[in-house]
Amino acid sequence: VVALMILLMESEIKNQRFLLNSFNVSIKNFLELMNEGFSKPKPSIRVGKLLTAFAWRVEKIRCSITGATPVITKETAQSANRVSKFSNEKIKKAFPEYQFISIEKSVKDTCNLFLKEVKVKP
Repeated sequence: VVALMILLMESEIKNQRFLLNSFNVSIKNFLELMNEGFSKPKPSIRVGKLLTAFAWRVEKIRCSITGATPVITKETAQSANRVSKFSNEKIKKAFPEYQFISIEKSVKDTCNLFLKEVKVKP
């Protein structure tokens, strides 16, 4: 993302918006990559619309009693069950020579950096 932002700032392109994604990935697949990157097992419970609808309601009640910040809200529950797709064709046309990093490599590298940072701090 940063490399593309620098390319855009140094280019003649002005007043435009770009999506800087290499490709579309579902939340499920992204979280599976995160589990892999942190060497954690994949979840064994399938969470669908019914369970997320129940969860945000229970969480709302819990937070109204305790004053805590909710872990899941109506919006996040709905978002988890929505399929959204985004196109990177515009940025690819602007910079056809640019090679995106795969989501697998990006998540793996980020997890490794995080784990390295956590080990350093007390």
